[in-house]
Amino acid sequence: MILDNENRLCNAQSFTSTDPTAAGSKSHVINLGSDRNIGIGEPMAVVLSLPVAAEGAGADNQTYSIAINTDTVEACDSPTLLGTITFAKLDAAGTKKVFVIPADTTMEQFLQLVVTVTGTIAGTGLTLDAELVPLSFVQNDGVYPDNITIS
Repeated sequence: MILDNENRLCNAQSFTSTDPTAAGSKSHVINLGSDRNIGIGEPMAVVLSLPVAAEGAGADNQTYSIAINTDTVEACDSPTLLGTITFAKLDAAGTKKVFVIPADTTMEQFLQLVVTVTGTIAGTGLTLDAELVPLSFVQNDGVYPDNITIS
């Protein structure tokens, strides 16, 4: 998969806050420009992957809910929810989930992820990679944990 730093929402970013309004629960913001119909022509997707296993505490049924939001202002004060993706406690490194961006006019100028943690935070919480890519880049892509050589 070809990655572009300008379309990266987070790169091995650790989310440990249980407060979704805290700065530590939000990703980088992507400015989509004034023509926001980004799914017209080439379908686009947000690819979320875990570079390391998700951590949880004890017997908690800990979950990490990632909201894919869009807004008209860069601060994303009053976002419109496009959808959510959920990772569970102890999801394996390399776990990948894909959210297809709707090809309509629901998109606004800015795109951001907001992570909400349910349960007790343990260790590093959730470490996440997220990129905005053309959907055709995702079809045969394999995501592997760090420090593993594929031969």
